[in-house]
Amino acid sequence: MKFLIFVVFCFGIYFPESNAQNILDLGQILINSSPRYHFESFKDAREKESFDCKIVPYNSSKVQNFVLKNGLTSSFDNYNKSQNGDAIIVSIKSFDLFEKSMGSNIVEGNFWLSIEFFSIKETEIIPLTEYNYTSSYKRANQKQDDIKTIIKNGFSKSFAYFDGWFLKNNLKSEGLAKSVKVLSIRGTSNDSDTLDYDFRRKLNWTDFKGKKTEKSKYAATIFSSFGFNANAKVVKGEIIVTNSINTYMVPKMSWVAEGAKSDYALAHEQAHFDITFLISEEFKNELSVKTFSIVDWESEIRYLYLEYFMKLNKIQEKYDLETNHGLNENNQKDWLLKINSKLLNYKP
Repeated sequence: MKFLIFVVFCFGIYFPESNAQNILDLGQILINSSPRYHFESFKDAREKESFDCKIVPYNSSKVQNFVLKNGLTSSFDNYNKSQNGDAIIVSIKSFDLFEKSMGSNIVEGNFWLSIEFFSIKETEIIPLTEYNYTSSYKRANQKQDDIKTIIKNGFSKSFAYFDGWFLKNNLKSEGLAKSVKVLSIRGTSNDSDTLDYDFRRKLNWTDFKGKKTEKSKYAATIFSSFGFNANAKVVKGEIIVTNSINTYMVPKMSWVAEGAKSDYALAHEQAHFDITFLISEEFKNELSVKTFSIVDWESEIRYLYLEYFMKLNKIQEKYDLETNHGLNENNQKDWLLKINSKLLNYKP
């Protein structure tokens, strides 16, 4: 359902050079609006607050500067101040009108108007869309009201454009979304240089393709990690974020020393990979239950990822410390029992 709202713009124009004053009352401008949004405020965002426009006054051929007597923002004092639906901020980016005398009592002019529309979400101002209006015209010198018509048309078309944009985009624009829902799935890295974690396939020594670090005192090293890829779309006013999480090892950065390829040593490295998977699953599960901000969900997900990434490093260090990198067989056995017990919760 649409509503027709009358908004009164009372622009006053004065001419500094002649000290003459010409009050240009634009009267009522018809605006298409919607019960699903309201105008929260109007802002003058022009670079020059005391902008200069040039106009040919009545009964003169000399171009003079003029400014709006009360500015642009004060001209919206009589707009409809209902609180229905989304809060919209109207920002006037540019307002320029220039005329010149063409002789024979004819005036030629150009008018430019640029308006940006924003929504307010969780105290954040979100850009939505922008409308630019231009008009070139000719008028008789005595017909000052033609200026009023040009300006009225610019504002009327700007608000009519936004109304159409809103009706088309309000359920699919992220800036107008009402909530965020995060879905987490198990994905793959799609990288030929990595090997994805797979319950059906345990590691073997051929997966360790790197070269042993000369100064390293260890028999083997695995480089494993996890990552995510978030894709978002707006469905019926809700931001649906699908997080694809993958756990992987990098063969070229993982190595084993000659003469160290035992099943026992491989089990130690497999446990490192298993720990990485378990932490990535904890991250995946928290994503599904945590409430995220509409305006800052991306950075919140990244921050949560960093928390779990640091947790992973601490647990890997603890595992190596308590097993003495696998040399403590009793502790190694205890760790494997705990890890395999947790893995049972995730095996298909």
